[in-house]
Amino acid sequence: MLVGMRRVPLYTRNASTTQTILGPTCADIDVVRPSDDPADDDREFFITAWCMHPWFIPDEQIVFIPEPRIHNPIEATLVELPGLCYLIRLRLVTF
Repeated sequence: MLVGMRRVPLYTRNASTTQTILGPTCADIDVVRPSDDPADDDREFFITAWCMHPWFIPDEQIVFIPEPRIHNPIEATLVELPGLCYLIRLRLVTF
């Protein structure tokens, strides 16, 4: 299946985040760019996946993504920043 996703942060566009969004009913996820999609258009993120059935792909999914960890030079420790919740909108392009 080819699935389009909107509102996915640029720094999280990878297969592992997509697996979290789609859940356990989808596997073999690959990040793709359709040939008719302009190279500078980053509004939608496309993946291909094997899914049990198209009904298992939600229209919307709320995902919590923690911010990257940063090194605190004053305390010499790693500080974990809070994360943000994103409302991801999905659409089934082809199956």
